[in-house]
Amino acid sequence: MADNKQLILEIKAITTKAIKDIKQLEQNIDKTKKTQDRMRVGTEGLRRSLGALRNNILLVTFAFSGMGAAMVKAVKEAVKFETLNRSFRNLGRSASLGEKSLQKLRDATNGTVKDTDLLVQANNALLLGIVQNEDQLAAMFDAAQRLAQAVGQDALYGIESLTTGIGRQSRLMLDNLGIIVDTNKAYEKFAEANEISVKEMTDFQRKQAFIDATMESVNNKLDLAGDEVIDLNQKMAMASVATSNLSIAIGQHLAPGFGTLSEKASESI
Repeated sequence: MADNKQLILEIKAITTKAIKDIKQLEQNIDKTKKTQDRMRVGTEGLRRSLGALRNNILLVTFAFSGMGAAMVKAVKEAVKFETLNRSFRNLGRSASLGEKSLQKLRDATNGTVKDTDLLVQANNALLLGIVQNEDQLAAMFDAAQRLAQAVGQDALYGIESLTTGIGRQSRLMLDNLGIIVDTNKAYEKFAEANEISVKEMTDFQRKQAFIDATMESVNNKLDLAGDEVIDLNQKMAMASVATSNLSIAIGQHLAPGFGTLSEKASESI
């Protein structure tokens, strides 16, 4: 009997707990129903908001798709500029080129040549060993621009012709600017000035003799060309160059963000 009483007490306890749990469940169901009703109303509003947001995103994406391409182009140009500028600084150490050297080249060409093109030609001149300091480099670029103008060409054409012509001792390249150099006479003049024979001249001395003769011819041509004139063609070039350099500046600000995105993308592959 004692065992039966204990069993009955345990059953009652279980039943009481079950009834209590059922009541709690009923209360939870009621709360859930009310919450669902509120959520249904909120969901409808959210759906309308998401629809509007989606439409706005599509409009923004459409409007800025062209800008996105321009931004990527600006970043690429900025990266190219940084690479060239780093090489310019490294190569220019022996010629004592500093942070203001690029600005000196801009001034020498009256802002008619893009920074990236200036750096390419400056690096080329430094690699060919045809200048010893920034003053010589700036003077060469200024002369090239003025001679190019005289033959109806732009500044970059003149710089390429003069730099490559001197560096490779190419009379054909120099002829593009109306410059004629007699190599033999150049060697003889240099040898006489330094009291040596032409046969005794080193390769470096021969190159220097050619450079001296070329720049002498350049200065003679500039005297004939008269004072420098900033014409409409150059003003249009200035506007184009200013836009290009602005794009590079924008790209420099955007580049860190693009770099982070590229790293994240590579990590997810």
